[in-house]
Amino acid sequence: SLRYGLLSPEALVAAARERGVKRLVLVDNNNVSCVGEFVDRCREAGIQPILGIDFRGEDHRHLYYGIAHNDEGFRELTELLSAHSLTGKSVSAVAPCLEHATLIYSKRPKAIEHFRSNEYLGIRAFDVNLLPKSGLLKHRDKLVAIQPVAFIGGGEDWTTHRILRAVDRNALISKISAQDCARRSDKFVAPRDLYKAY
Repeated sequence: SLRYGLLSPEALVAAARERGVKRLVLVDNNNVSCVGEFVDRCREAGIQPILGIDFRGEDHRHLYYGIAHNDEGFRELTELLSAHSLTGKSVSAVAPCLEHATLIYSKRPKAIEHFRSNEYLGIRAFDVNLLPKSGLLKHRDKLVAIQPVAFIGGGEDWTTHRILRAVDRNALISKISAQDCARRSDKFVAPRDLYKAY
């Protein structure tokens, strides 16, 4: 994503291939500008490309991931994004009903009992230990593992990411909050390591 992620589609797909990934989802922040190149690179690498959008609200806060099931789902997602872009209105914290896309929230915008059949709560590896006390384990069918990827490595990539965020926010790097940035853990993790974490 512009002024957020550090990976070109080519670098993202190369990292996926090195890690033995068979299917890869692209969810850029409120845009779809890299879709064509992403699909081409995935096909060249023998990886199944899956398209989506990382819907962001006011102050660039993550709301939910929309992941298309098919071309119609991608149309639904891009139509939703276009409607917000053209009107200038912020994206709602609760996604509208989409028939051909999966929606994954990072936080519950409504009671999990009210999630539609295609809505899920994304759980990061570092949140797994919190599940027993959260009451969410009785809704396992609504939980999915997520691992956002903003960069491949740590140190230098993290610093470059924070500089991009400062440029985007037109602020000093010391004034950038944690919610303005990806987490240090938002790096490419091999599937076998993710399985161990969950």
